[in-house]
Amino acid sequence: MVITVCELRESWTREKVEERVKALLPLTNLVEIKQRDPKTYSALRRLKCVDAVKEIIRANGGKPNEHIVDYSWERIVEIHDGCESWEQFFAEHKPAWRSATAMGRMEDLRNRGLSLRKKWSVGSAAKFASNLATRRSAISNHRLLKKHLGTQWQTHLPPSSVTIIEDWEIGFAASNCRFRNEFKIKFPRHYDRAQDRGILEHVCRHMSPPPVNRSVHEILLFEFVKSLCPDTEANVWLSGNPRSSVDIFVPSSSLAIEFNGLKWHSERHKGEKMRWVHLLKQQACADRNVRLMHFWAHEKTQVIHSVIRNSLHMPLRRLSARKGEIAPVDYPVAKAFLDRSHIQGYGTHRSFRINVGLYFDGVLEAVMSFSPSEFRNGEGADWSLVRFACSLDTSISGAASRLFSRRPSGTIVSYSDNRLFDGALYEILGFEKVGVSAPDYFYEKDGIFVPKREGRHSTMKKRFANYSPDLVETEQMASHGYFRVWDCGKTKWVYS
Repeated sequence: MVITVCELRESWTREKVEERVKALLPLTNLVEIKQRDPKTYSALRRLKCVDAVKEIIRANGGKPNEHIVDYSWERIVEIHDGCESWEQFFAEHKPAWRSATAMGRMEDLRNRGLSLRKKWSVGSAAKFASNLATRRSAISNHRLLKKHLGTQWQTHLPPSSVTIIEDWEIGFAASNCRFRNEFKIKFPRHYDRAQDRGILEHVCRHMSPPPVNRSVHEILLFEFVKSLCPDTEANVWLSGNPRSSVDIFVPSSSLAIEFNGLKWHSERHKGEKMRWVHLLKQQACADRNVRLMHFWAHEKTQVIHSVIRNSLHMPLRRLSARKGEIAPVDYPVAKAFLDRSHIQGYGTHRSFRINVGLYFDGVLEAVMSFSPSEFRNGEGADWSLVRFACSLDTSISGAASRLFSRRPSGTIVSYSDNRLFDGALYEILGFEKVGVSAPDYFYEKDGIFVPKREGRHSTMKKRFANYSPDLVETEQMASHGYFRVWDCGKTKWVYS
């Protein structure tokens, strides 16, 4: 057994410590001093006078415990049973300890250990090692215990089966886990690794998926989807790949939904590797024949609900395009309709677009919008199909084909957003798939959507008083609190 303690910040002198130790005699070893008077023992360690105290104990016929060590980079270990000597213990755990957090966190961790012992009515840390069951017991760390498992973990694992090592890089296993010897799990991907190795069904109960922090909007979206499909599940880990965990999953439709907050899905926390996160998850789901849709937190709830309804083939209204009338749509009417019904709104190039609408009894129900290609930086085509949308929660069979029949003459190019659509509509209209672009980005500042065009140097010169021409776009924007958010790329389609 190895026991170490954290130093306290008392200003005791060496003489006062030795005086206190003599008052505690006849104690046989330092463990008894620690149990009887922890304050004295902590001061002993702070003054590095353990050797002198050992001499005092030996002079009085006692035998100091050789397993209590003095080291300069102190960490808290309440108890670790299973090591024959401290040399063995530190040989196994010293690399992890050296990468642990700084000394300022020690007092909080010590208080956490004390509160656990108080909760379980255990007087001292030594009593945790009262039987051999602890030798292969759970190894928990402070972050995992506090943030992810909390009181549920304390309920499932009694004190007699627990060893507490307060270091976040130490592994996590349990005494009743049949794979405890072969399968070492580390925070925060212990569940992923169990799943990766195909042993998830064998992992003991407390290794179930940790509770996930969910935003209010995500919970409301889940409740909406569940009202449409009762078999809807939340926070599902699709087997085989840790990247394929999704916020919402509808097994009956093989549809997965991710609701992404801008602040937490930008480069603010994880840097440039966020560029591929959403695309890799999209591909991981596609490999399992699951369609994944990503929605951003700034997008309109009504439009999100409408897109999901149509993806599940559950619109509130169904119309036939043959019964409608096609007519041009003025800019103000088209803008109001698309801002209300399209997930990206009307967009730019307002005055130069051709807008065609489908009317039912004088009511506009669908709009298709074309823009001259020169306003799209020359796409090798004459026109761009920039918007198509039907009224919210409405499915109009044949609407896209009828509206596209009124297209302007010439070659037409368009793009489908891979995070939401697979481009099947373009194939119906006769477009040819040309290629797929890499993930594109926009910006966020404090969780607020900022268009990509705000990162132009001409715009930044006007926006930022301390603009520096020596910095590239991303550095300039990041220095002012703007961070990139990446999508899943786009697919290019051409009609000729």
